[in-house]
Amino acid sequence: MIFPITTFTAAIVLTVLFIILTARVSMKRQAENTPLGHGDNSPALTKAVRAQGNLAESMPLFIVLLYLVETNGASSMYVWPLAGFYCFVRLSHAIGISQQKDFSLLRTIGGGGTLLSLVALCVLLALQIVA
Repeated sequence: MIFPITTFTAAIVLTVLFIILTARVSMKRQAENTPLGHGDNSPALTKAVRAQGNLAESMPLFIVLLYLVETNGASSMYVWPLAGFYCFVRLSHAIGISQQKDFSLLRTIGGGGTLLSLVALCVLLALQIVA
């Protein structure tokens, strides 16, 4: 069996990012006395909640696909860069969505890079199936 060190490493890095984003939401909720939801009129809390939620929505799928590709024998030449790229774009998204302005290049890079990462893993997995 192939030991999925890349998947394990990415899972650790992404979980640390998720913990940081979760702590940030908790601190903003406490500061605004909002135990649940986005608050009445708090753009900062809404952005913090979405930064955390967006990672929570895409990270499990990425980790599962990465695990499948890696344990099926994909070259580390593909797996490591994809894992690193995904971690980078998720951090970019978290920083970008937290900015004051409505449009953020970092948020755009994060969203597009997330989709690109998932597509790349699907392609690798499909190639493994037909090989």
